[in-house]
Amino acid sequence: MSYQRLKGLKEEYFGSFEGQDERLNPQVPYNDFFVQYGGEDQKDVQKRVFDTISSFMAKAQPNEKVLAVSHAGACFNFLIAIGVDPQQFLKKRFGNCSFLVIDYKNGKFKLEDLINPN
Repeated sequence: MSYQRLKGLKEEYFGSFEGQDERLNPQVPYNDFFVQYGGEDQKDVQKRVFDTISSFMAKAQPNEKVLAVSHAGACFNFLIAIGVDPQQFLKKRFGNCSFLVIDYKNGKFKLEDLINPN
């Protein structure tokens, strides 16, 4: 099994809010809120994570299982990028070690399941 660290899977950068308590964040969606503090625009995060995952999935063999590990915000933005309604996830948080089961066929992603062991 090969391992590769990809910067495109990193968490959204929150600028001067980085490392601060999440209670200081505005309500989601963040949109471009963090840009004024030196952070990333949410649309840029969606594109970055989507492009990164699309790139390595395009190279995967048919029926190959791929494990991608990232942070809750990056995963949430990926789901938005693939067309999942974020409202269904705003009611629950991605706990530590949550899994998104995603099917990839013909260049398309489909959310199959969210497993939150917490």
